Amino acid sequence: MVSARIVSFAAAAAFSASFGVGLPAAADDTGTGRLKPHRAVYAMNLAGSSGVGGPSQVRGVMFYEMVETCEAWKIDTKVLLRSVYGGDEEIENLRKIQTWEAKDGLGFRFRLDESAQGQVEQQLRGVAVIDGPNLAGVAEFSAPQSTQSDLPKGATFPTRHMAELIRRSTAGDTHFTRVVFDGASLDDPYEVSALIGDAPASVLAPEIQATLGEGARWKARLAYFPVSKSAETPEFELSVLYRDDGIVENIRQDYDDHSLDARLRQIEFLSRPFCEAPALPLAPPSEVEPASEEKDK
Repeated sequence: MVSARIVSFAAAAAFSASFGVGLPAAADDTGTGRLKPHRAVYAMNLAGSSGVGGPSQVRGVMFYEMVETCEAWKIDTKVLLRSVYGGDEEIENLRKIQTWEAKDGLGFRFRLDESAQGQVEQQLRGVAVIDGPNLAGVAEFSAPQSTQSDLPKGATFPTRHMAELIRRSTAGDTHFTRVVFDGASLDDPYEVSALIGDAPASVLAPEIQATLGEGARWKARLAYFPVSKSAETPEFELSVLYRDDGIVENIRQDYDDHSLDARLRQIEFLSRPFCEAPALPLAPPSEVEPASEEKDK
């Protein structure tokens, strides 16, 4: 099963996630104003498998749409995967994720639906709020059952997290850690440790490179640790190739027994909204790192 993070970062959203308005929507000092609303298609394939418990074949596609409104970023993602485990029968998995993230970084709504072979396997619904800039917050799931999770001081949502990753990459930082809530799992939130490095040469098709144009690029390794668990090793990791406008070129997600690769195949930029009342920008997330650095080693 593909984890939602392979799509939420691109949310976020990528992804995301991750991650002010003007006339039209203008850049702000959180960095989210630099993100370009867009619609993209990614081809997904098996990048590696241990052969023991992991799939022998995987093929699929990810449809991703990032829409900007005057108040928020709206992410709509669909992932269709067909996997073979051992035998010849393909197992079809469909995952749909919709999120709404306020531009002030204080509100988040999420909806996730997952099915296998046409049968519903998981549904998540809920909201999350942060009490103010660099303050704590709370996330409430309304489905599959009513549960609540505390969000520690400095926690963020996917689009703000991605914007911070770009901002730190531009500044030359090579590492930072942030608690991120993306609504993609009952284990949320996660402490995400990011290692930032130079990007390799692009292998995108020439027509896609022409559409994207010039821009700074980086590669990051993201390790996800559930905040609710005391784990020495991450639950999973992502390798992400991304641009300074928030476009993700490639994502590789590593599990214990296999890896999945998602590569950009189509891209279309969407228009920005025309907003009558600009909002005052908020300061970037706190620069204070979590007290424990054990997971950063």
